[in-house]
Amino acid sequence: MVIHRETIELAFLVALQCLPPKQRAVLILRDVLDWSAQETAILLHSSTASVNAALQRARATLRRQQPSRDNPSRPRGMTENEMVLLKQYADATERVDTEALIQLLRDDARFTMPPAAIGFVGNRATVQAWVEGGFGCAPYSDFRCVLTSANLMPAIAIYWKRPGDAQYRPFMIDVLKMEAGRVAEVTVFELPRLVDAFALPSVLPPESDRGSR
Repeated sequence: MVIHRETIELAFLVALQCLPPKQRAVLILRDVLDWSAQETAILLHSSTASVNAALQRARATLRRQQPSRDNPSRPRGMTENEMVLLKQYADATERVDTEALIQLLRDDARFTMPPAAIGFVGNRATVQAWVEGGFGCAPYSDFRCVLTSANLMPAIAIYWKRPGDAQYRPFMIDVLKMEAGRVAEVTVFELPRLVDAFALPSVLPPESDRGSR
């Protein structure tokens, strides 16, 4: 199964959440970026045999997780409680309110950002990782969010306005897994390549033109 960059499907992206970090990294490098097993092994400081084994396990897991093309699942509408939580998450992101985000995440929340083989566990550890990455400080301090969903899961598309720019441009999409009224998992993907897949606007107007959401 070779998945080219321009044909990556949403189901594939969201299904990555079920893979351990190494398998996720191997799958992205081999099947999305078309790296060789040797190149992947060098980057991950591993052996070619280990990389090939991880790839086979990852592919087997995705085959079990992904819906059939011939029998796609009907999209499930978000519950009222999920929508409320999603709006709270989006509002906290726009306000760059780190404490609110911590409270919205479960204490044992997990954060991943494929294809990077990184991950954090815990609400405070996750938000701290965002802060260390620049969240809340210029130039990463002016955001607008669009509520959406990704393969049956709630999500927010985050747009970012750089200093001096007149518009908000695609930045990231946060796919959320919700449990018991809080966010249990956050999986983040770069948004620019996914705008068309989500039928999202290419840019958003400045704050003064936004009107009611």
